[in-house]
Amino acid sequence: MDQEPAGANPSDSGVAIGQLIGKYRVASVLGHGGMGTVYLAVHEQIGKHAAIKVLHPQYSQNPEMATRFLNEARAVNLIQHPGIINIFEFGKLDNGASYIAMDFLDGVPLHMRLQQPVEARDALRICREIAMALKAAHERGIVHRDLKPQNIMIVRDPAMPDQERVKVLDFGIAKLQAQEGPGAPAHLSTQAGAVMGTPAYMAPEQCLGAKSVTDRADVYALGVILFQMLAGRPPFTATQGWELMSMHVSASPPPLRELCPFLAPDLATLTHAMLTKEPERRPTMAEVAAELLKLLGADRGAPTPSRPLALANVDASAPTPDHLPQRAAETPALRHPRGRRALYLGGLLLCGLLLAGLALARWLPDRHAPSPTAVPAAASASPSPDSTSAAVPPLAGPVPKETAFVSAWGKGSTGPEVRVTPETPTPATRAEKKPPPRKTRRNQDIPLLN
Repeated sequence: MDQEPAGANPSDSGVAIGQLIGKYRVASVLGHGGMGTVYLAVHEQIGKHAAIKVLHPQYSQNPEMATRFLNEARAVNLIQHPGIINIFEFGKLDNGASYIAMDFLDGVPLHMRLQQPVEARDALRICREIAMALKAAHERGIVHRDLKPQNIMIVRDPAMPDQERVKVLDFGIAKLQAQEGPGAPAHLSTQAGAVMGTPAYMAPEQCLGAKSVTDRADVYALGVILFQMLAGRPPFTATQGWELMSMHVSASPPPLRELCPFLAPDLATLTHAMLTKEPERRPTMAEVAAELLKLLGADRGAPTPSRPLALANVDASAPTPDHLPQRAAETPALRHPRGRRALYLGGLLLCGLLLAGLALARWLPDRHAPSPTAVPAAASASPSPDSTSAAVPPLAGPVPKETAFVSAWGKGSTGPEVRVTPETPTPATRAEKKPPPRKTRRNQDIPLLN
């Protein structure tokens, strides 16, 4: 709603809790606005919940304010889009206050969602749903003129409970452009030359006067919202409304990719095109919706519209500074934290497999190397009396390390037995060769001696 005028008292609506308005009984107060109060009410017979907006009586007597109030009810019923709140009743109370009854939305306003960081994919999805709703409004010749996060609700999708959907609210200062034919709603436009809207989201031409406002003003406001969702801040900030309006008219927004270096160039280009000062150079709302769908489809690999967005005369240097890398071919449309985590984990896994392969390559040659064959010696350190074998001649030169080993304790032996395998066995040694003893757990070779 608009900013509450000075001296307005929310209690001036004169509605009490439990009061019957039409067929709805007032249950509680939902909120206060500049021109009235919104109540939660329940239908007496069927229990349907509704939100009833009651205009303060002093404003109901003002023809311009009354027209604006009626404007909202007429506008949403002309559009009839699921992305726009439904208004189904209009009337007056006994005290002369006007009221409208509309759907009760159990959700979160977008300005509260923006208090936390918003993922790029959610920003694109939300803005595309807003664009589709306003596209339907523009096709009926209706300009919202007060698009801002406070007038956008995020509600649960009744068709898919685990999903969200967008509802656009408050067409109170909507401008219905002149139309031909019977029943044309041109008379619902507000006074020419009046400056209306919220300064932080007003288009440059809207800041200069309502007479020149067209549907491209809503495109500009949606561009401000998209910029804010991606960068975490609006393109212009100031403490006074007139300062903000002056910035919208003459200042250039900061390059979006300076604030978001990893943002896809196409998305930055679209956002800056929506914020162009000249209305005729901005894309239409239909083109915005198509381009947002294209960016969403590029992220999930779905088919996308083939018609490119017309961005003629758009300053290419604004969205993409020269000192930033150009990665249009390799940068996906969106950046998701889960994708980055998967990339890091994949890199760690690859490094682990590489190290395991190197260790296996070093271990296999040692595993398959031939081990020395144990040959019983003809003479032991303590020869037995019944031994008939010939003495083994001493080896010439030092015994190679590869042929010297010590066997484990054998069954019936009195101590460790040192056996030496000569490099060139003599004929007598060949004749006395016996098969090696069967290896058991107690009769295994121990590592080679130095």
